[in-house]
Amino acid sequence: MLGAVADRDNLALVKRFYDAIARLDPGGLLDVLEPDLVAHVSDGLADYGGTHQGARAMLEKVWVPAHLTFRAMPTPDQFFENPPDGVAAIGFYRGRVDETGREFEAAFCHVFRCNENRIAELRQITDTARWMEALTPR
Repeated sequence: MLGAVADRDNLALVKRFYDAIARLDPGGLLDVLEPDLVAHVSDGLADYGGTHQGARAMLEKVWVPAHLTFRAMPTPDQFFENPPDGVAAIGFYRGRVDETGREFEAAFCHVFRCNENRIAELRQITDTARWMEALTPR
């Protein structure tokens, strides 16, 4: 059992998560997520905040509609490992709301809990005020 934990490469798994997002690859994203993923989205982020259950539900009810509205992509700048199952990433979302024409940048911290093969839990912490300002016409 100890060997299995020591052999985990949670950081590589988390980097595959960001690569799938950057490629807008839903299949690749679902490959790295547990089907019963628990995701905590920052309260105050439009209608998306709160705790969500399920990778497919997160994709269909949060990530896709949020991307269509905000065109935001997360760019991690630093990673921090917390063995045996944790990884944190900090960086910035950069996006643009087509309806208002406003661009924005919002800091984030994503905290991941991984199991042997996939991401089982994700906690997003972001500056929701920046997101919401971008929805307001100038």
